[in-house]
Amino acid sequence: MIPAWLLLAGIVFSCANDLENIRKVTTQENLPDELSTDLHMIVTDSGYVRYELKGTLVESYRNPVPKTIIKDGLEVTFYDRDTRKPEAVLTAYYGERETNTEKMFVRDSVVLRNVNKNQQLETEELFWRNDSIFSNKTVVVKTEDGILWGKGIVADQTFDKFEILKPTGEKYFKD
Repeated sequence: MIPAWLLLAGIVFSCANDLENIRKVTTQENLPDELSTDLHMIVTDSGYVRYELKGTLVESYRNPVPKTIIKDGLEVTFYDRDTRKPEAVLTAYYGERETNTEKMFVRDSVVLRNVNKNQQLETEELFWRNDSIFSNKTVVVKTEDGILWGKGIVADQTFDKFEILKPTGEKYFKD
């Protein structure tokens, strides 16, 4: 019969943890490094709120490119620096933000609404970077005066000024 202390010593010293083997078993690729729900982020510049970002389900990745993915809905509110009131609101169901470049891509039922001018942009895909917004997809712009259609748009982030790259139609309303 083997003494109990010898059996216990054999068990303790026979178990060696090879970290590389543990990583292979426990690490799965394509999983986020961080996962959160109900994100509420306020981005400031020189003490002024530039924009406020809200997201339902947020996944953050460090590799291969540092990025944040927002699923199940997001909302970005852009603020006027002087009045500190909302100027525009961007909504979509999906978004990706590259951490290093601060470039953001949104898709699925994208709506950008200028609060002051009561005008709205609808598209399926939009890019936002350095206070500019652009898309190559079909766009519909609704204003108080009418509706404009086209393919592609370039605008400032508050949708105050815009240019439809390839206009395809327009409809004006009578007063």
